[in-house]
Amino acid sequence: LAWRVALSVPAVIAFGVACFFYHNSDDCPLGSYKEVRAAGLLQQKSAVDSFRQGIFNLNAWILFVQFGASLGIELVMESGMTMHLSERFGIPVARAAGLASLFGLMNIWARGFGGYISDRLHKMFSLRGRLFLQMALLLLEGLLILCFNQQGSSLNMTLFWMVSFAAAGQMGMGTCFGLIPYIDPRCTGTIAGIVAAGGNFGGVFLSNVFRTSTSDAESFQVMANFCFVAALLTPLLVVSGYRGIVWGQEQTAAATLLTPAIASTRSS
Repeated sequence: LAWRVALSVPAVIAFGVACFFYHNSDDCPLGSYKEVRAAGLLQQKSAVDSFRQGIFNLNAWILFVQFGASLGIELVMESGMTMHLSERFGIPVARAAGLASLFGLMNIWARGFGGYISDRLHKMFSLRGRLFLQMALLLLEGLLILCFNQQGSSLNMTLFWMVSFAAAGQMGMGTCFGLIPYIDPRCTGTIAGIVAAGGNFGGVFLSNVFRTSTSDAESFQVMANFCFVAALLTPLLVVSGYRGIVWGQEQTAAATLLTPAIASTRSS
């Protein structure tokens, strides 16, 4: 009975949050879909057309890999960090579990903070600011994983590097979803689904790495390399109407161009 009662708490919270977002959030950066369609700025598309358009978008698959290097790493760490700390430092499993929980607790602030910084950089440097932040966080995450892997017998320093790369990776989740609405507004849902699935892909891939490697140190090296490869894919992200890290032409922001049309529908 206890676990049933415990599960009712997040269920009630989730229902309340869903109601809040339903009444207080927009469907996309331009506003609600109803107003955007009324302004003639968005065509009604079938789910099949949206899926087809999203699944052939290269940017979606780049973010798929990059989200695998953030959420995928978190999934593996949260499932295996307890035993890693216990075996590496010879501490009781119960204590190791408490210390390992610090990894997940970084989510309390890191995901939202990553999205916030991404928004601020977008205001200053347009989409290019979001892209540079995304690449920087993935590179930083890889470097911090190497530091964690090279740390010797100091438990305190190991925990420091652990929470550091946890924060970098979880901020990267926020920056990933800060990019999604700009990839292709006509099929945002499909692209968001593809990117989110990258977290599961990363988790499965890295779990197999740990299962087949000869040591944890070798597995953490592969994990760091995964972050570096994901980071180096960022210059390939080219969004129509925005300048990328290397390619692309910056145009007047779509939201700026479309705001008057949407405003007219809201006043009518």
